[in-house]
Amino acid sequence: MTKLSCAYATASAPAIAEFVGRHFKLEPIASCRLLRRGFNDLYAIAAGDRRFVLRLSRYGRRRRSDLEYEAGLLAHLSSQHVPVVTALGGRNGRYAQAARYPEGTRFALLFDFIPGRDPEETPSDMYAQGDTLARMHAAAAGFASRHDRFHLDLDHLLNRALAALDPLLDNRPDDRAYLAAIADRLKELIASRAPALSWGICHGDSHGFNARIGADGVATLLDFDDGGPGWLSYDLACWLWSARAFAPARRVLWKAFIDGYRRRSSISSCDLEAVRVFVPIRHIWLLGEYAAGSVAWGTSWLDAWFDRQVVFLRSWEDEELADPLGLC
Repeated sequence: MTKLSCAYATASAPAIAEFVGRHFKLEPIASCRLLRRGFNDLYAIAAGDRRFVLRLSRYGRRRRSDLEYEAGLLAHLSSQHVPVVTALGGRNGRYAQAARYPEGTRFALLFDFIPGRDPEETPSDMYAQGDTLARMHAAAAGFASRHDRFHLDLDHLLNRALAALDPLLDNRPDDRAYLAAIADRLKELIASRAPALSWGICHGDSHGFNARIGADGVATLLDFDDGGPGWLSYDLACWLWSARAFAPARRVLWKAFIDGYRRRSSISSCDLEAVRVFVPIRHIWLLGEYAAGSVAWGTSWLDAWFDRQVVFLRSWEDEELADPLGLC
């Protein structure tokens, strides 16, 4: 019988329960279930009267140092009274725990479960997230780590994305050429603005739903997996990108999100104007993430889905880059 290599294995819930019990000091685990698999695998865990979420990074997507940086950042933000999810340290004194899979070693973080509710498409919930994001940006300015973390620069957001997409576009030469051309234009636009843009630590995925809303209306930010040092304007753009690319009706909530941010922090005109440039950069990054993940989940999604994303990029370039509509 031929032994085949594995691109993406999914651990059973009992196996994860045993893994968590071995690596973390918890009360006996009462239940464990798989929430979802994809960019990462998420498991819901109950132990005693506490609940947790285990996040397992897909093989090769994150290094141990990336997770240690993230967990350390969350601990710093929490110590500064910023409402964010926090990670638990393991028995070995590390946050990131290694799990052996058929495809190779993957790294895990265990988070406390955050009570509250999912955000709704309301001005108050978007205002709350803008408020907390501004608090996070300010508090993160005092964070330093000995652990290496990827930067949200143009190499990470554009070059890596194009490299992941390239093998999938052999039958789409026009789209390949367009993506390369718009990426070059976007790089030029950022390069011309870079000296005036604010750089700091970003959440990296602040699209409006990576939060929990407490009974007091405060937004606790979740899922810093895509965050790291980068342009703060990119964090603002993630929200607008999500609304415009996937839920255009939410555009009216942009003001509430920005007003919430401005409650805690000012935004320079240069940072705000650059949002329209970072929106298509974020979109290309997402295309690259899907392309990189296709090794695990296949390519049947590519054609129809990719067609829609290229239409969005072309429309955004025509309407907001060539002839801005006063978006900000």
